[in-house]
Amino acid sequence: SQAASQGLTNKDDEFMKEERSGSRINMVTVVNPCNPTGITIPTSIMNQIVSLCEEHGIWLLVDNTYEHFEHNVENDDNGGTFSCYNDPHVINIFSFSKGYSMAGFRVGYLTVSNATAKSREMFVQMQKVQDTIPICVSRVSQIAALGALTAGRTWVKDQVATLDTGRQAVKA
Repeated sequence: SQAASQGLTNKDDEFMKEERSGSRINMVTVVNPCNPTGITIPTSIMNQIVSLCEEHGIWLLVDNTYEHFEHNVENDDNGGTFSCYNDPHVINIFSFSKGYSMAGFRVGYLTVSNATAKSREMFVQMQKVQDTIPICVSRVSQIAALGALTAGRTWVKDQVATLDTGRQAVKA
């Protein structure tokens, strides 16, 4: 989008300060790349978002479900290279549903840094929540996910390339 290509502004920083002062914002969620067009937030803007959240003591949840759908590499200042953030205040979510065509298998994972006591505590708290969920991924889904990882990113990129015609139609 035009706003994304311009970067963050002083208004973004002012908003975060104002909202954080009232303790109303605890977490910001960003989906990158976006669905269904695969528009990727430029790395420089993602870096600004990461820094802004860190500065204000806010968790950043990055939904990377569409990590394999990087269609606008020519518009990215990092050459379209996917970035996973390992900062102590960032949680990354991944899914096999889209890139590996495993919708319905309910396989995914998340990452959180172990660099600080706060991020390690976040992981402990997430484990508590996970332990109370009565559903778990089936053994068949787990085996399929391992097979997908074995097939690798090259297979995924080949499959994603077949979507370009439909993506162009959505953008038109």
